[in-house]
Amino acid sequence: MYQMKVGCVESQFVLEIRFFLTDNAICFKMVDSSFLLSEFSITIVPLPLGRKIEELDTMNNGSEKGERVVIHEDLWVQKGALIRNRLLARLGKGEVLFARKCSVREIETMAARDFLEENHILGYSRARYKYGLFNGDKMVAVATFSASRPMMRDHGLVESFEWVRYASLGSLRIIGGMGKLLSFFARCIKPQEVMSYADAEWSEGGAYLSLGFEIAGKTTPVGFYVDKISYERFPMKKLLKDKKYRNQELDEDSAVLLFNSGNFKFIRTFSFL
Repeated sequence: MYQMKVGCVESQFVLEIRFFLTDNAICFKMVDSSFLLSEFSITIVPLPLGRKIEELDTMNNGSEKGERVVIHEDLWVQKGALIRNRLLARLGKGEVLFARKCSVREIETMAARDFLEENHILGYSRARYKYGLFNGDKMVAVATFSASRPMMRDHGLVESFEWVRYASLGSLRIIGGMGKLLSFFARCIKPQEVMSYADAEWSEGGAYLSLGFEIAGKTTPVGFYVDKISYERFPMKKLLKDKKYRNQELDEDSAVLLFNSGNFKFIRTFSFL
C-alpha cells in the first residue's frame, strides 16, 4: 500500500521523484516543491492529491524555466512505471531508434489496445485506423486515428480525422516516429485535415508544430474524483452519464476533486491533387 509520510519536509511522493532523478544521473535544483532541470529547460511539478495547480503557481512565484511537466500523485501511484519511462525518453535517458530503420503496417485492435494500455498514460481509446511501427518483428510504436467527421472551417466543410493516440515502447525515443506514422496514414487515407491534442501537463505541442500542425486553441480542464484509498480516477462526466458509475458513492471524506490542465489543440490540413 502506498503511504504518505505525514509531517516530513518532503512526502514519499516527492521523495520518489527525487530518488528517480538521482538514480538516473539527472541534475536538478529544488525550487519550493518543484524540480528545475536547467539542462533540459524543464520543471517537474509534483502535484500532491488535494492540491491545486494554481496553489503551486503561487508558491513557485514564476521561477519555472521552459516547459513544465505536472505529475499528479494519483497517476504516479497508479502508473508510476509508465511515467518514469516517459520521463526517461523525454530527458534522453532511454534508448534511441531512428524511424528510417522501421516499417509501418496496419495492426489489429487487440494489438493496439495491449500496446497503448502499457505505454500511453490514457490507455487505449476506440479508433478506426490503427498502425504499428516495427523494427524488424518488434512493434516499437503505435498510432491510432478516428474515422472522418465533417467539420465546418472558414474555407468550407472538410472531412476531419482525429489523431487519437501515439505512444512508443517504454523509454524508447524514436526519432521521426510520429512523422513516419502520420505520413503512412496520409498516403493511405488521404485526409483533408487531421486534428490532435497535446496534454498541457506534459508539453506545449512542439512535436506537432514540427510536423506542420498549427495550434488551434486550448481545451478547458477536465474534472476527476480520486478515491483517497485506491487512488482510482473517476471522470466527472462519466459519473454523471455512464450507467456503470451511477452507483459509485464519492464524497469529501472518500474522494478528492481535481482538475487537469486541459489540452492544446492542433490541426494540419492536407492537399492531395
